Amino acid sequence: MCSQPHNTASTDCQGAAIVTQSEFYIFPDSKMDGTVTWYAAHLSGFHKTHVYLDNRSQDTFYNDAGTMIVAVLGDRGKEGENGEA
Repeated sequence: MCSQPHNTASTDCQGAAIVTQSEFYIFPDSKMDGTVTWYAAHLSGFHKTHVYLDNRSQDTFYNDAGTMIVAVLGDRGKEGENGEA
């Protein structure tokens, strides 16, 4: 495994000739709507997808090349709920 989630963690991972770098952030007491709105305003030129799967909301931002990805994952809850990010 290449990374362990923490409040802030940076991990480099290499395998199958692909090198990745991951950073994990936890923002206590932040709601999905506000977090997604903040990223949308700060990731100019990125595309956004949304999915509700396994009782979680997930919004993903990615650049044209697919080389940079930001995923915002919500706590478990009902679809449409503005849960914790």
